[in-house]
Amino acid sequence: MMIYLLLILVVLLCFRTMKEEKALLFSFLSMSLIAALRSPGVGVDTQQFYDAFYAIGESASLSSFRYEYGFTLLCKILYLLFKNGQSLIVFTSLFIHFSVYRFIKKNSKNYAQSTLLYIFMNLFFNYMNIMRQAMAISVLLLGYDLLRDKKYFSYLIVIAIASLFHISALLAVGLILLKMIRFDKKSLIGLTLAGLVVFALLTQIFDLMILIFPQYSAYKDSIYASGNLFGSLLDFMMNFFIVVLLILANRSFEKSRETALPEEENFLTLTMIVYLILLSFIVRINLFNRFSPILGIYLILYVPNTIKQIRQENEALGKRCQFIVFAIALASFCIINLFRPEWTGAIPYTFFWN
Repeated sequence: MMIYLLLILVVLLCFRTMKEEKALLFSFLSMSLIAALRSPGVGVDTQQFYDAFYAIGESASLSSFRYEYGFTLLCKILYLLFKNGQSLIVFTSLFIHFSVYRFIKKNSKNYAQSTLLYIFMNLFFNYMNIMRQAMAISVLLLGYDLLRDKKYFSYLIVIAIASLFHISALLAVGLILLKMIRFDKKSLIGLTLAGLVVFALLTQIFDLMILIFPQYSAYKDSIYASGNLFGSLLDFMMNFFIVVLLILANRSFEKSRETALPEEENFLTLTMIVYLILLSFIVRINLFNRFSPILGIYLILYVPNTIKQIRQENEALGKRCQFIVFAIALASFCIINLFRPEWTGAIPYTFFWN
């Protein structure tokens, strides 16, 4: 845990003593280094991918593995070049953190807040666990400019590439639909009702997913077919309170009655609402935690950008919201990593040479 506390201290010192862009770069270089030098035992699934690296590298066929083609091809190429499983950890760590760094640099209105949220919301820890999905998310983030600029066909190509690392990337097609919806009471009610209907039919939807993707049939009799009441409920409540607080403080309902919100604010707000709906699904069926990370990353934009908007209208209210949000995030970070470190497996940390 000490290395992560030092990381947080470094991030805080960087943003206190450097210009924002340099502080952002140095912070993500530090995170990249920590992630790249970790042993295969850091991250619940890292050892699995580390072992698969050698199995894929020594195999004559890439199609004999259950992983998506992009991941198996990456393992094969790295094996031919380096013959060392640590190369997979190093490459994915650098790629993932370059993508998140670029995403924040180009889109966040407060680099420090986005960086701290990336750590406090356990995204940094989780990305050391869900390697394949983190790679898929990183590809999607690199293509975010295309989504933002409504170049939808090009963005669909990005989604297709991302799905080669994890099939859940296909959920990003829904982001295109969210770009076309206006946030107001009608859309909020509509999304909530749709969420309630899906929540009631989750068991049938789960069975249908297994039917469509039989390679995941092992999930049917696993822990993924049941709920995770404590963890998922904690995660949902934390995110729910943050999102609802910022929506109400930003007076989004009042503004949306008169005129449409700015496109970026409209999109991020709707994305967070759908994200909350997905988090609620995990309470019943744990498998849906495979989908929520596709949207969860946008919280590191939504929070700082919305807080800035609130502070422009009411400085005192914006400061209070900022304090409350980061108090919740920090409390969650401490509770999870002190009492449930096995959720991500990032604690304890060990270097690969140990």
